[in-house]
Formats: sequence, C-alpha cells, structure tokens
Amino acid sequence: FGEVLASEKTDPTATLADASSHRSKPLHLSPKDIMPLQFAAPPVSKKSPLGSRGPYQKLKPIGKGAFGTVFLVSKPNVPDNLVLKEVGLKGLNVIERKQTMNEVAILKKLTHPNIIAFHESITVDQTLCVIMEYASGGDLAGLIATQKKSGKRLPEAEILRMAAEIMSAISYCHHELHLLHRDLKPQNIFLGKDGEVKLGDFGISKVLGASKAMAQTQCGTPLYMAPEICRGARYDRGADVWAIGCVLYEMMSLTPPWVDKVAGAAGGIRALMRVITTSQLNLAPLRSHYSTELCTILASLISKSSADRPALLDLLAKPLLHSALPRPPTPPSSAADGQLAPVSTARYRNGSILLVRRTSG
Repeated sequence: FGEVLASEKTDPTATLADASSHRSKPLHLSPKDIMPLQFAAPPVSKKSPLGSRGPYQKLKPIGKGAFGTVFLVSKPNVPDNLVLKEVGLKGLNVIERKQTMNEVAILKKLTHPNIIAFHESITVDQTLCVIMEYASGGDLAGLIATQKKSGKRLPEAEILRMAAEIMSAISYCHHELHLLHRDLKPQNIFLGKDGEVKLGDFGISKVLGASKAMAQTQCGTPLYMAPEICRGARYDRGADVWAIGCVLYEMMSLTPPWVDKVAGAAGGIRALMRVITTSQLNLAPLRSHYSTELCTILASLISKSSADRPALLDLLAKPLLHSALPRPPTPPSSAADGQLAPVSTARYRNGSILLVRRTSG
C-alpha cells in the first residue's frame, strides 16, 4: 500500500494486497493476528472534524483503496505526522485476512533507514489501522516528472546517492530477511523531507526460506519485470536487481524503460513481455550525459541472464556507490528467517497492469 504513503499527489488506488480468486482451507486466526485496540488518553487539543482512530487524529485523507481510506494523522506528543491506513476486516474473507496479516507481519520486520517505517497496528470496530511513517518529499516518479518538465537531467551525484540508498535497502531485504520486493518502480520509492530514499509498498513481497530459494509467482509491474518473470520461469534476487536497473535507467533518461519500443505496437502486455525478453535498452544516448562507470553499472543490472547481474553488496563496495551512501550498508546475516505466505494479487496501478499467475512447480 506504499503509493499513498508519500503525499496526496501520489496514486490513491494503492491498497494492501488485493484478494485473489483462489480458495483455501479455513484459516484459524490467533488472537495476535488482529491486534487489540491500544487506547491512549484523548488529546486535550481541538479535535479533528474527521474524527480519530485510537490516539490518532485524522488530519486529511490522502488516498483511498479497495479496502479503505488512507489518512494523514497526528498523535499527541509525536512531532511528525504519520500515515494511517484503514482496512475494513468485516468484509474480508479468510484469504484476504491472511494476505493482510502477512503484509503487516512483513512490515513489522523491516528496520532500515531507507525503508518506510512501521509504527504499529491497532483495530477499532473491525477496522485494522496500520500506522506508518509519512514520506513528505513525494515519490521518485514525481521527481522524475518534475525534472523532465524542466528539461534538465538529474545530476549524477543525486542519481548515485538515490541508487545507492535503493540498493542498500534491497540488499538488507535480501540478506537479512530473505525477502524479495517484487514490485520496485519509481512510484514505490518515496522521498523523505531531505530527499532521502524511503522504499515502500511490500504488498506482494515474498519471503524465501533460504538464500538460494526461487519464487514461482509471476507478479510485478510489467515495465519493470525481469525477463525470467516474463517467461514464467522461477526467479530469485536477480529479479529485484533487474528492477533497480530499470529504475536507474528511468532516473538517467527521464523516460520509463521499453516505452519507445512498444509505443503504438499491437499486442499489449504480451508484446511488452516479448520486447523485454528479446530486446536491449538503448544506453547510447546516456553516455554523453553520465560517466562511463555509471553507464557500465546500469548495463550490468539489466543483463538478460540473472546469473550475470551483480550482487548488490558488491556494487555497494564500488567507490562510486560507496561514497554516495551516508552510511555503510548493513552486512548480511547468516540466519534465515521463517517462511511467510506469498501474496497473490491482481490490480491496476498508474496505468500499468500488475500481473499475477501461479506457475507450475
């Protein structure tokens, strides 16, 4: 549900993982699955006309999804505003509840300076309220659009800093939690008040049981999907690495990947997937604006073979990227985390179709 966390200008259609049409055996939720309401003393200040949820005063709505509304909120004795995502539990079936709780479980585990912070979740009148950090700087898609409108490219130093922060956050997910994001794109990369990267929207992320495990669900936003996902093959961390390459290309070119190759072409999503698996992005125009080393890094990220894409920790060790980080990346842990159920979802976002198909195997 990351898009709505940045500002009211971002896509208001993002939701927690939407329900699939599949049926499963009844799920017996434990009491801890739905957290009890945590009351606090009501604030003595003027109450919001929008009301409140527990100790949180609603300031204004900033988005609306299939399961509820997203509000900018304040809390007594907390200086910064927060985001409160409402999810109505009453109308959810067993699978939908399981997917929602899976996402909350993932959010609780994420602790990194470049990932949207989870604060807490409470329930009020059969409504789950997920409280998250508010990224007041908007999102990367907005920044790219602003730069394109101005006719000025992003400076290389700024690109390197944001790319290094994205890599650091994803490397943390891969090594600490064995977690694939699976939907990296500029709309899911938020910016803090000082322009720092805040990665969000883990609604279709997947926790792997071991570092060498492979995911099997075809999902993601098509423009940023790796060739192996387009082919319906198994995939691993390399799919996120590919998506980082596509985001880096967009930061450098101010244009989403592949659009020039599919503009006006018939075939829709199938044609796009065919282009991704068979064509190469044209990097030649970028070489006159950016350093050879940065262009070489970009080329390595979008290698057609996942095995040829670099490890993020290796990239972050390069002086060009290492010097761009405000702090060194978190080293990997040898301990594997537990399994979490994958999220299966299909939805439309920002004009792109989010595809999901269960493959065999």
